[in-house]
Amino acid sequence: MRITGVSVRPVPGHGSAAVPGEGHPDALKMLVLHTNAEMDGVAVGYGPDAALAGPLAEERLIGRDPRGVAGLWQDLVGAIAQANPSGRGMRAAALLDIALWDLKSAELGEPLWRSLGA
Repeated sequence: MRITGVSVRPVPGHGSAAVPGEGHPDALKMLVLHTNAEMDGVAVGYGPDAALAGPLAEERLIGRDPRGVAGLWQDLVGAIAQANPSGRGMRAAALLDIALWDLKSAELGEPLWRSLGA
């Protein structure tokens, strides 16, 4: 299995008086990692973090096997430490980490909590 693409989309129906709606740049976004195995890994996060995670995934994850989550995490953190050592950079990496674990658990055919060892 290989990661073939990434997309960032608005969370449908998101928004309230206290939280920006889906058209607002700060609204929640859904980050989706696509694979050649027709499986997707999904994570939901703050709009600006997801916007940063998309290009980070394109640069560091396309063509790689998503099942090696720990190694991919180390690579993402190393890239962030050099290019964008901020809270937003780490939150972007965390979104990608969640999507990678979602992919791994889907491939194993088990709930995410079980893949994580709970």
